[in-house]
Amino acid sequence: KASSVPGIIFFHTAAGPHDIFLDWKANSLVTDTDIFPDDGGCVVLIADILSDDVGWGWDVDRTKYNKSRNKLFETKENS
Repeated sequence: KASSVPGIIFFHTAAGPHDIFLDWKANSLVTDTDIFPDDGGCVVLIADILSDDVGWGWDVDRTKYNKSRNKLFETKENS
């Protein structure tokens, strides 16, 4: 039998995708039957659009952050 559940996407801050608050919030939503009583929970994805696995977005030197950010906003031909 096919079923579906709600999906939630979190975008992390400069703390990186391993931010303990995001992990806690994702886990609490997935298991919260008060919020999702009929669906059996939800699916949570923590998106890492900067590929910042250690939190360098907080670094005083913004070189790496600016390079990654600018790459996100590049316009490519035929896209």
